[in-house]
Amino acid sequence: MNDVVQFLIEPYQSYTSTQIAVESVAAVFGVISVLLAQRRHIWVFPTGLVSTVLYTYLFFRWGMYGETIINAYYTAMSL
Repeated sequence: MNDVVQFLIEPYQSYTSTQIAVESVAAVFGVISVLLAQRRHIWVFPTGLVSTVLYTYLFFRWGMYGETIINAYYTAMSL
């Protein structure tokens, strides 16, 4: 069990507290966006936009350029 917890925590050891907070906010907005899409609610677009913009920023900062491009595309589609 300890190995599983260590495996899940290990990637975050090099991140700043701000990056972890931004990723948490992006994840929450992503889940909210999916739930709103299920209900066909108009707020799916702004919540999805917040999530994809935050992930685009984070992935760019982390040098994950493929993920950056995909999330930039999702941002454009939300607009």
